[in-house]
Amino acid sequence: MDRTITASPAIIQPAEGEATLFGIDRAKSVALEPQHFDASNPQHESFCLVLRLDFAGLNVNIHKFTYQVTLLFNEREGWHLRGLFNGTRPE
Repeated sequence: MDRTITASPAIIQPAEGEATLFGIDRAKSVALEPQHFDASNPQHESFCLVLRLDFAGLNVNIHKFTYQVTLLFNEREGWHLRGLFNGTRPE
């Protein structure tokens, strides 16, 4: 399976009157992981695409970032639910 990940800052708040630098350093991992979204049903887990990345910032608050994950796989190999880059569930 081949994959491409792109990410970029979407909403930033630079410090006024200061030199500002921001960006995504690298996408470390992406995985389809079970997550809890419904507090009324804690036993129910839904799968969610989780991205871990390193971002850099100097005199800036990064509020949101955007990302896109593209997966290409060989149909003859079949579809297997698995993490990419050996991602682990958030602590």
